[in-house]
Formats: sequence, C-alpha cells, structure tokens
Amino acid sequence: MDRYRNLAIDTPIHEIIELLLDETGYGLFVRALPLGKMAYANLEKLVDEAVAFESTSFKGLSRFVDYIEGLRTYDEDLGIAKTVGENDDAVRIMTIHKSKGLEFPVVFVSGCARGSKEDTGIFCYEDSLGLALNYKNPSTRISCKTPFYSIVKNRLKASEKGEFFRKYYVALTRPVDKLIITASIKPTKDKSVADIIDGYSGASHVLDYLTKERGQTAIELIIRGLNASGVDFHKRIVDCGQLFVDQVEKAILREDSKKAINQFIEQVDIVEDNHIVNTLSFSYAKESESKYKSKYSVSEIKHQAIEDAFEMNLDSAPAFVHKEDSAYIPAFMRASVEADDSKDNKLNVPAGALYGTAMHRFMECFDFAREDFFGLI
Repeated sequence: MDRYRNLAIDTPIHEIIELLLDETGYGLFVRALPLGKMAYANLEKLVDEAVAFESTSFKGLSRFVDYIEGLRTYDEDLGIAKTVGENDDAVRIMTIHKSKGLEFPVVFVSGCARGSKEDTGIFCYEDSLGLALNYKNPSTRISCKTPFYSIVKNRLKASEKGEFFRKYYVALTRPVDKLIITASIKPTKDKSVADIIDGYSGASHVLDYLTKERGQTAIELIIRGLNASGVDFHKRIVDCGQLFVDQVEKAILREDSKKAINQFIEQVDIVEDNHIVNTLSFSYAKESESKYKSKYSVSEIKHQAIEDAFEMNLDSAPAFVHKEDSAYIPAFMRASVEADDSKDNKLNVPAGALYGTAMHRFMECFDFAREDFFGLI
C-alpha cells in the first residue's frame, strides 16, 4: 500500500487504476465472472471517468474519490458501460486513449482545433530540475516570472508538446481505409477560413522545429505536415450557415413526406386488405400524452395539482395561481411607448422593463454623497 500511496503523489489517476487492475489480477477475475464483459466494461468506464476528471481543474486521487462518493451520495447515475465489440457493425465513439491498439475501416478525428493545455500557475515542478516559483513583491503584490521558472516551464511545455504529438499520432494511425479529420476554425478580421488554411504551408519535406513549436492547434500541424509531405488529400470547408440550411432542407423534406403520406391516405379508402394504407394510417392509442415532458419536478406537479383544485374558485387560490394583469402605465409613458411602437413596429414594452430602466438610470445618476441625502429619504 505504501508503494501505491507514493505513486499517487505524481502519477495520473487512470494509470494508478490500470496498475491496480493489472498487478492485483482483479481485471482478470472480473472478466471470469458470468457477466464479466459488462463488469469489466464498467471498470474501463471508471478509467475514462478518471481521464475526464484529470482534464478539469481538480487534481489528486483523494479528490477523485470524493467525486465518486458524491455521485453515490446524490444517486447520480453515470449509466451502464457500452459493451460493443471491436468487430460489431456499429459506430463507436471513444477517446484517443481508449483507441490504443484498435483499428477501424473509417475513423473520424474530431475537435482538432484544440491546442495543448497550458498551466499558468504560480509554481511548476519537473523531475530533473525540481520546483520553481514565481516571485511576488510583498509590498506591491506584483508577480513576475523568475528565470528558473521560465526554464522549468519551457521544459514542461516541450514535454507536453511531445505528449500532444504522440496522442494525435495514435488517433491518426487508427484507420485502415479512410481518415476524416474535422476542426472548427474561426475567421479573423483580416483573413477568411480559406486564407488561414492556405497559410498552413510546409517549407520543406519535413516540418522544422520552429514550425512545430509555433503550432497552436492539431489541425494546423496536420495540414502543414500534409502540405510538406506532398500527399494528395481532399479538403472541404463547410460554412456554419450551410449546416443550418441543411437542417432546414431536411425538416422541409420530412414535412413534405408527411403531407404526401396524408394525401395518399385520404385518397385511398382504408380497408382491411390494404396493408400499406393501414400501416401508414396507424396512430398510437395515447398519442395526446406525447405533449407531456418526460420529467417533472415536484414543485411543478404540486403547482399543477393546486391549479386544478382551485380552477373553479380562483378567489381563494394562492398567489402563483392568479394570472398577472398588465400593470398600469402612466399617460406620459404610454404616449412614448405608443410612439416607439408606431415608429419601429415593435410590441408594447412591459411596465416592469420601463420601471427597471428608469430605476437603473436613477441609481446611475443620483449623487449619494450629497450632504442632504438622508433628508431626501
């Protein structure tokens, strides 16, 4: 146990879990159980949860244990782990870490516009160099980087960049037949997305050190590497507006298909022998209940029950049952509102919004430091 406690100081949580499963043989024991496939998949899901936990601002094995205990305390269900096999005819969504050693005919590598994480803490630690701290002036409370901190930080940054490259190397070598890489790139004031991608060029057949060091995202390094190698690849830029148009076209197609089916049903008499018409005209017995939500809070159920109980006697109903009437707007305010409506063709501005705007303006302009302030209250 002392060995594992010492490892927990600077070893990632998911590596500790994998080490425990391997050295204790618990992973093999779980696999031998009657439902071993599902049980071992849940252990792998625990490893994935540890990887996800490490990507947050919280660190340490004890905090991860508290996080899992909190899920159990509040009955938070993480769901059952998926047990789809490698050769099953299905689409599998997994992390790069989980895909090690696997191969697939077609692979999508998404989110390649992200860069490597950069820790901006007041201290950093490296195994060979030790601990480095920033300097903070005790009088002015101004912090500045020390030379030793910069040296250690650059060493850690180079190590993280190498791990970043190795991770994407694993992802890009998973496909057998086809690889599709996706990334979201935002245009700037001076350059469009096409101009930004065209700027990702490689100076030689191999990317030099400075190019790899200055690369901010995975997609930039991938495109620079492809351009430098001279490999022919297909590139497509999809505008966000085009995605919206595609969704609208699909919705219109669904509505048109629905109308065509309804017209077909109306034109043909429904008889027992017509299997197609009977199938298309089928309707569920409780279709009206589909308008309800799948989950209601206790307060919503209680309020609905009270509203139903006081439906015939609204005078004695609680305050939240009464429907709020539109508040009275003074004549001088009403005139300005109507003028704005006729000019801009907008709806009436709620009285609450007008009152809030006036109060905000008063609080902004009133001089609370004046001597007769308390006499005005």
